Amino acid sequence: MAVLARRGLAHGDLSVYNVLAQGDRVVIIDLPQVLDIVGNQNGVDFLLRDCRNVPLVCLARLRCGRRGAARRAAGAGLVISRELSR
Repeated sequence: MAVLARRGLAHGDLSVYNVLAQGDRVVIIDLPQVLDIVGNQNGVDFLLRDCRNVPLVCLARLRCGRRGAARRAAGAGLVISRELSR
């Protein structure tokens, strides 16, 4: 997400279905829908939705018994703030 945002882009639809994790590797798929957060009038809203969805992806993996992946995400500096988790 950070790489996309630095380039002015957002995925726009991050969910448990298009964030793949195995071991220490995380891959985001379904990139054809990437959008320009400046040129699209709803671009910032899509970026914020992605920011809210990433913690939900981690929580979903926790619930499915993938605690190791969630711990690694937390160790990598993923912070779930109350503001973003709403």
